[in-house]
Parts: sequence; C-alpha cells; structure tokens
Amino acid sequence: MKETLLSNVKIVSPGSKHHGNRADVMIGDGIIKQISNPGSLNTNGVKTKAEGMLLTPGWLDINASFHDPGNEHKEDLISGAAAAMNGGFTQVFINPDTFPVIDNKSIAEYILRKAAHLPVKIQPIAAVTQKLEGRELTEMYDLGLSGIGCFSNGRASLTNPGMLKLALLYAASTGSKIFSFPHNDELNPGGMINEGKISTSLGIKSLPPESEIMRVNRDLYIAQYCDCPIHFSCITTAGALKLIREAKEKGLPVTCDTAYFNLAFNDEELIEFDSNFKLNPPLRSEEDRLALVKGVNDGTVDAVCTNHHPQNIELKECEFHLAAYGAATIETLYPVYTEKLTSTLNFDALISALTTGPGKVTGQKRVVIDEGASADLTLLNPHETYLLNDRFFKGKSRNNPWFNKKVTGKVVRTFTGKE
Repeated sequence: MKETLLSNVKIVSPGSKHHGNRADVMIGDGIIKQISNPGSLNTNGVKTKAEGMLLTPGWLDINASFHDPGNEHKEDLISGAAAAMNGGFTQVFINPDTFPVIDNKSIAEYILRKAAHLPVKIQPIAAVTQKLEGRELTEMYDLGLSGIGCFSNGRASLTNPGMLKLALLYAASTGSKIFSFPHNDELNPGGMINEGKISTSLGIKSLPPESEIMRVNRDLYIAQYCDCPIHFSCITTAGALKLIREAKEKGLPVTCDTAYFNLAFNDEELIEFDSNFKLNPPLRSEEDRLALVKGVNDGTVDAVCTNHHPQNIELKECEFHLAAYGAATIETLYPVYTEKLTSTLNFDALISALTTGPGKVTGQKRVVIDEGASADLTLLNPHETYLLNDRFFKGKSRNNPWFNKKVTGKVVRTFTGKE
C-alpha cells in the first residue's frame, strides 16, 4: 500500500484516545503508521488535505447478500466488494441465500477462496438448515470447527422451536452465533408491508408488527432455556426492541441489529407504490422508526446493517405485488444519514454501531484508530454534494429508491489493510 498522509482530519473513533481530535494520520504497509498534530507530518507519497473531513474505523456490515454463486447477474463477490468499499465498508458478512445455499463447507470455501484477493474482507454466514428450508440442520458442528462463526436461516425464520434449540446448542459448542430473523408469517401469510393506516389506504396485504414481536419473545425464551447467546437480525418494531432491552437488563447474552433504511424511512414512503421500498423486513410506522433511532443512541441496538439485497430490473419494474423484495443499499448509508438522520441519530453512536458493535456480535477484535492498528479506515466528507447516478454506483444493481437523487455527504475513500 502506497504511503498516504491525511492532513488535518477529524478522528471519529469512540474508545480511542484520539477520538474527536484533529490530526495528521500517516497510512502505509496496511497499518496506521503515525498520528500527530495537524501540519506536523509530511510524505513523499499521496497527501490528502482532509480539513473538514472525518476519519472513522472501517465499517462492518453483518447483513448483506452478494448472490454469488448462482445469481451473479444481481451481484457477485467482485462487484459486491467494490460496492462495499464505495459505501464505506471494509468487511462484510454475507447471507447464505446464494444458489446453491451456503449450507456446506465446499460452498463456504468457494466464497473464501474467491474473496481472498479482494480488498474487502468477505465472510460467509452459513445456513442453519439445508437449502434454508427449515427441515434439517446443516453440519453446523463441522462448519463451526472449520471457522464459520455465524449461522442464519437467511430472511426466513425458523418455525420449529426444537430446531432452534438444537441450532443454538450446536453453535454454542463451537463458539458460533445464531442469527435469528424474527418473522412469523403464520399471522398473515403473504403480507408485504407494515400493517397500519398506509396498508389499509393502499389495500395491500400487510404484515403486523406482532409477527416480529411474537417471534422475538419465543426465541428469547428458547435461548434462555438453552443458556446460549442469540442475535436478532433486522429488528423493525418498538415492541421487539423493548423485549430485547429487557433481556439485556436481565443479563442475557442477546444482541441485535437494524437496517439503516428502517432508521431513516417509515411506511409512508410506500404511498407512491415505489417497489424499491418493498423490503423484507418492511418499513414500519414512525413510532417504530423513532424507537429504533433511540435504540441505536442508547446502545440497545448493537449494530446497524445495510440489509443489502440487490435485484435485477425485471424484478422491480413491475406491479408492486409482483415485485421482489429488497434494495441495493450498501453504497448509500452515509448520504441517507446526512440527509435524514443528523438531527436525531448521534453520529458517535452510529459509528459504534458500524464498527465496535458488529465486531462484538461476530467476535471480531475491537476496532479503534491508533498507531500500529490495521489501516481499515473510512474517510468521509459531510459537505460534498453529488448525484447518486450510474457513475456513482459500483454494484451491478440500481434498485435503490434514491437512484439519480442529489445528496450531500460522501464516502471519499475506504482504506483497507489488505490493499
């Protein structure tokens, strides 16, 4: 990695002795070589005048789909890595919803081997059940011993409580973590958006908040019974967050994440039938949105994820009820934050939820900016205005509701220790 000097940059790294300070930061050979007072360092390499910019530890996304193998026309590992870097991420945990599913060591090893040369670190999340069908467990013990640290059933909940119990016990035996996607489809099969005034006015089949709340409540009881840790993915409701907060207060080993779209938007975005806001899990009410923001601010929400789920154009530009779920979101977290959330979501709390928090969930080392640390860094310009157009996006898909929107707040560069 060529030596780079970031001159007079503001460091945002909660837990670091440099947090909140302006400094010259020298990067080279994959590490942070030196941090000193502004104007005190010089280099024969690349010098970036970073006054007014922010430097944070590199972000970690624990919920993204890259569709490789099987549906590489939506996203592959190479385009996914480029999109991740463009969005500020240096590490991504990808969902097992590939084709074939990441339900055995050979698929996991294929991903690790193909991603080994990429600048972004990509880690597969293995499936809890074979083909994500919820019928038979994968070889979880063998996968755990081979280094897989996280398991999930993708964007489908485990309906069988006995299977969840076994999965939790197998994962705990190898120090792995179960990611629960809390969703009970039996309450209203085929529900597409949040149940409320918007779904009633639009006449669209809805998904009540209780579908999430009931499943969180059940899974918490099972995890407590097994005395095993559990992580809840993509929490969307105030009720579920209340249960998780109470469980944490009891000392239970529970963590959770939420997608940043659920922090920034509510179900009123669906009034225009924009299929790019058709998400799984769905956008909820304004009350739920504000509860999630509060949860990030007070640390109840451990991590903020992208829930990146790119689709090809044919699956989005159609009638709303026929459109596929998901949006290509890994590249737009920062502009969405600067445009929608600066007045309510504490920036330090957000950075913790993109770095330290997901590291805690996945068992990664604590990430702070300091001399000698890996140069996994994200450089931000909160003042730059630009267009989210084809030239901006690096991923393959454009199913983002803000495509072609003018925004302020840009990821200037993402540094990785692998460069």
